[in-house]
Amino acid sequence: MVRKTSWLWITIFSTLLFCFILIAGGCGGNGGGGDDDTGQPPVDDDSVDDDSATDDDSAIDDDTVDDDTSDDDTLGEPGSAFFSYTLFDGSFSLQYASYKTDAWVTEDVDSLESTGIYNSIAIDSDGHAHISYFDLTTFELKYANNITGSWATESVLLSAAGPTEIKVDSESHVHIGFAADAGPEYATNASGTWKSTRFATSGSHASLAVDSEGKGHMSYVDKNVLYYATNKSYVWVTKEADSKDKIFGKTSIAVDSNDDVYIAYTFINADSGLQGIKFAANNSGSWETEKIVEENGEYPSLAFNKAGKAHLCFYDSENQVIKYATNQSGEWKIYNLISAGNVEYNLGLAVDDGGYIHIVYQDVDNQDLIYATNTSGAWAASTIVSEGQVGLYAAVAAH
Repeated sequence: MVRKTSWLWITIFSTLLFCFILIAGGCGGNGGGGDDDTGQPPVDDDSVDDDSATDDDSAIDDDTVDDDTSDDDTLGEPGSAFFSYTLFDGSFSLQYASYKTDAWVTEDVDSLESTGIYNSIAIDSDGHAHISYFDLTTFELKYANNITGSWATESVLLSAAGPTEIKVDSESHVHIGFAADAGPEYATNASGTWKSTRFATSGSHASLAVDSEGKGHMSYVDKNVLYYATNKSYVWVTKEADSKDKIFGKTSIAVDSNDDVYIAYTFINADSGLQGIKFAANNSGSWETEKIVEENGEYPSLAFNKAGKAHLCFYDSENQVIKYATNQSGEWKIYNLISAGNVEYNLGLAVDDGGYIHIVYQDVDNQDLIYATNTSGAWAASTIVSEGQVGLYAAVAAH
């Protein structure tokens, strides 16, 4: 049995090895200015006491999530969701999963040794998949797509490894955001070739969104402060978004149908020392924040439907439950979704064109890739892949 691999140790190892290679005169950095069976068992909604509350004092609802999360009455299909993840079999490789002919099918995307970590996936308007990821052997940020029907990979730039996020705009240009040791960075092929910008010299936990005009928006954390950066004015501008609390951990940024920007992120509760989830919006012209949960919340993943309503999942490590939150009714409602065991960093959410929700995560204890969705009208979860150690750096996209 291969010992469970932690993303934190991978990051430490990759950073140390990268520094060694630099000293030895190996790789140079780019100095560019920058989440088995086909059945769907019922989800366990009774796993947590409902004594937590949102910032507006409304209690968590332990019932199955309302069936009105769709924008219309057409039920989505399993094929609306697509996944990227890593397989560990002595070394890492990048994998892709999609639903074809009544079954989940997995494909090798990049099977070179020690590749595929920190991956992210996006689906373009034609249904093609685009994946960003890191190669630990060459210290490359890499990009893969299946536009031609088979997987093609290419190098974007050389860098120490860090979590990536990929988006495809309406003109099929690709945008990638990430943060490694040298700070948050943004890369795009909009000009026909890859160009990158590092717009801050320090920062971590970066997330990327792209608006309807193809402009980038990024969130990141630096010295326990939440920052927001954008190139909407054609040059990258960085502003402080929240310094009221001690900000620590993953951020998730999204834009709605009006191109307003929102960020879900983790903060440290000053009284308990536990992590909670905050939500920031700038649609008034300045950043306004609210607390979704005061404690027991981390690894947020945020997306919007076409109606401009927020959908958010996060992990309650105290009770080992994945929770789902939405403001679709006009106020935040939080639901205990899945008794999930140990999840760590590997949790993602996407909303498809019909307004249905798709959540992916890795069951760390069993090394399985788990998928939850409400496409049938009620929430259900199933194991997509269970053979081998799978699901690390799990990511989901939908259309």
